[in-house]
Amino acid sequence: MLVSPENYITEDFTNNKAKLFERFSSILHEEGLTSGQVDSLFVSQIVDLYAAYVEAAAIYAHDGVVAKIGNKLAITLMVELQKELRVLLGEYSLTPSTRAAQVRSGGDAVVDDPIAEFLTNGPPRLVGGGDVILKAYPD
Repeated sequence: MLVSPENYITEDFTNNKAKLFERFSSILHEEGLTSGQVDSLFVSQIVDLYAAYVEAAAIYAHDGVVAKIGNKLAITLMVELQKELRVLLGEYSLTPSTRAAQVRSGGDAVVDDPIAEFLTNGPPRLVGGGDVILKAYPD
């Protein structure tokens, strides 16, 4: 399945937290990554960070590279929010590195994932240059 851009990329700066919560909880549920009401707090935290990011993105889109929020550049705040958001997304195995070894119970199944194979149990790889070849994993 092809991915589509997040709404703020297409300049739909919706940051209604109730709608965002419904959207994120639905996505996580469809992927088999939530286990009931216990995940409400984590989804709420993701929504808070995402809503703040969308708000900063709207200011940045309107004012450009000189946009400020308080005494910070909007782009600086956006980068900080992205970092925090990636930490929470990692809790749900939604970052490329955390989902490589994750088996999901819903959504599209990953049929052939060479990166996950390499990270989990792939065969030793040969590395080297010229006439010298070294095993990546010594015997």
